[in-house]
Amino acid sequence: MQPQRSEPITVIALDTTATLQSIQQDIGSLPETLLADIQAQGITPAEPMIFVYQGCDGSVDKPFQLRICQPVTNKIDYQGQYQRTELEPFDYVQQRYIGKCSEMGHKGYEPFIAAVQKAGLQLTDQCREIYTEFFGVESNDNVTDIQLGVVR
Repeated sequence: MQPQRSEPITVIALDTTATLQSIQQDIGSLPETLLADIQAQGITPAEPMIFVYQGCDGSVDKPFQLRICQPVTNKIDYQGQYQRTELEPFDYVQQRYIGKCSEMGHKGYEPFIAAVQKAGLQLTDQCREIYTEFFGVESNDNVTDIQLGVVR
């Protein structure tokens, strides 16, 4: 399990607060709204959508910050309602999860976090989900790359 470092990523982003207990309701149709705003300006996404979790410690009812990001090329002229920003470089370990979003916690995160801790790596308070292939919240065919922040 080798830590990696991401490059900076230019994104159009929206921020919200969520809890693990109500995450599906907290997210609602925000990803579709963000994507529609970007596409209405003739901008094509550069990469799959990324969710950035900040301050999520696994407690189901503790609020955390969630940034929903759509990567775009850095040469676009965005005039929409959301924020054009850059995700900073990020030290992480990654594991691919295939399946329903509703099962990602116990089938994706829990065993991955246990393996990272067993490997002696120290987690940070940030993780990212890259929705490499997304077919719907309850699809068994979703492909999500889970990136857990680690101290290097």
